[in-house]
Amino acid sequence: TAKDIDKLGVGFDDDELKSIGVSGLSIIPRLREQSKNSDAALMQLEEKLKKIPALGMITFNDQTLPGAHNLPLLSEKLTAVGVPVGMFEFYNQNGLNSIARLLNKNVVRIHSISETEMLKYDEDKALDRYMLAVTERNIRAIYVHFFGLEESGTALVRALAFTEELRAAIEEEGLIVGGPQQLPGLPSSRAVFGVIGLGVVGG
Repeated sequence: TAKDIDKLGVGFDDDELKSIGVSGLSIIPRLREQSKNSDAALMQLEEKLKKIPALGMITFNDQTLPGAHNLPLLSEKLTAVGVPVGMFEFYNQNGLNSIARLLNKNVVRIHSISETEMLKYDEDKALDRYMLAVTERNIRAIYVHFFGLEESGTALVRALAFTEELRAAIEEEGLIVGGPQQLPGLPSSRAVFGVIGLGVVGG
């Protein structure tokens, strides 16, 4: 069916992943729910994720996690990979709270503005919203949807300019921009925040 086709994973392009890793960027895949979840697929997950260079965090794309039928096995494989799992603020994903407990809360809270909401925002309003999330709600990663992507000639320059503006605003608050990570017990003024671009690899 069309629904099954939409959930059909095609994997990752190894050459593209290597290029991203060599560039110094972290890779944060968004794993999709599969049309047919199975323990066999979960058994392969650890190996596939460990092959991703510069893996910084794992996130999930859909409301139901891949492997939601067997959360203990999913958590076992995620633990073996050894990177945090991302939890999107205001987006309920079935099974993620249980996974967080099974992973001993090795979870990074992420804030994002949905594509629908983006229609109501410009750069200034988006910046204000991201900063509110970072400074008042202990958000440790920001998933950024960029503006002006339909204009191919200026999209990259505009995206980089907004990213730099966001970085500067975060650092002005005395915070450190870096890789997303769980930092229990660390004062918020020394917390590390990651800025995640729209170009994050999904699979």
